[in-house]
Amino acid sequence: MKYALMCLICGWRLLTLSAPEIPAQETPSGSGESADSAVIYYNMGFEYVHDGRVDLALQAFDRALALKPEYEEAWRGRGAALAAVHRSAEALSACDTALRLDPTDWKAWSNEGGALVDLQRYSEALKAFDRASELEPSDGPTWSNKGATLMRLNRPDDAMSAFDKAISLDPENDQLWMNKAGALAQLGRVDEMLKFLDQMTAAAPDDPQRWLTKALAAGEVGKAAEALKAFDKLTELLPDSTIGWIGKAQAFANMDSLDAALDAADKATSLPPASPDAWNTKGVILARLHRYDDAIEAYTRTIDLVPRFPGAYYDRACVQALKGDKPGALFDLRKALSLDTSLKSVAIKDDDLKSLRDDSEFQAITR
Repeated sequence: MKYALMCLICGWRLLTLSAPEIPAQETPSGSGESADSAVIYYNMGFEYVHDGRVDLALQAFDRALALKPEYEEAWRGRGAALAAVHRSAEALSACDTALRLDPTDWKAWSNEGGALVDLQRYSEALKAFDRASELEPSDGPTWSNKGATLMRLNRPDDAMSAFDKAISLDPENDQLWMNKAGALAQLGRVDEMLKFLDQMTAAAPDDPQRWLTKALAAGEVGKAAEALKAFDKLTELLPDSTIGWIGKAQAFANMDSLDAALDAADKATSLPPASPDAWNTKGVILARLHRYDDAIEAYTRTIDLVPRFPGAYYDRACVQALKGDKPGALFDLRKALSLDTSLKSVAIKDDDLKSLRDDSEFQAITR
């Protein structure tokens, strides 16, 4: 888990909210449009950004600015929309315009910092986040953004102080806890990270998202037993959590408890809606149990759900090869490599495919 820049629509990390359609009668049109109509377009852009409909958001902000060129909030909103699709140089330009119009807009400074981070201009980004926190010292996400930027500047102690400040200001914001945990993991401070995650879950013991965060973080640093305990708590809180049961299956598998892993995978695949990740996980476990026909069936279910899932084709190719079905293995491997060429280097070294290495077709498709 990597720490991530936070945001506000004001800022960098855009939340996915369900925005209602704007009724047609509220949309300004024709010769009656005026500077006052710019507010309606701005509000439309704001809602489109939060709904993830960036193209429509940009159109709305541009209409607002055509009607009212000095509309500072619309420039800030335009910057946030551009940032969402990583058009960072344009986002920075929009933020610069917003700040020329209102140098005290802390949200625009926060957006500016995010754009500069995306452009890898970290020292300048830190100055922007510093300015944002000077203008609004009680905003937790800004402090977390500072922490993330300080990590990139190789200032881990200062980063930890910034993350702690963020959490103290907004302790119910899960993303702030996740950012510090990710930073600790990146620094290799695994025991400290696990203790910190214990604090996170103790602060909100009935919050499933926090248990999921703890489980994923523990699993990523190879602490399967800790991950399993967290997934156990998650499935206690949410018995029908597919991701919880998938996580338990993977944790058991990492502990070589394959029968328990298969039981958890069976539960995951029984829950609606059908999950390709659940079926793929089940396939991996069945393959490790040498139940190759059942594994192939599970991978086939995965592919039925997601026809362009390269990992499922690759894993099915491995099982086909282990079974001695060279044509089937080559067919699946060819498909996997057409979907993800990075798997070529994996295939060349994969012992599950060693029976194919002398085959001219294998050599051709992995070249």
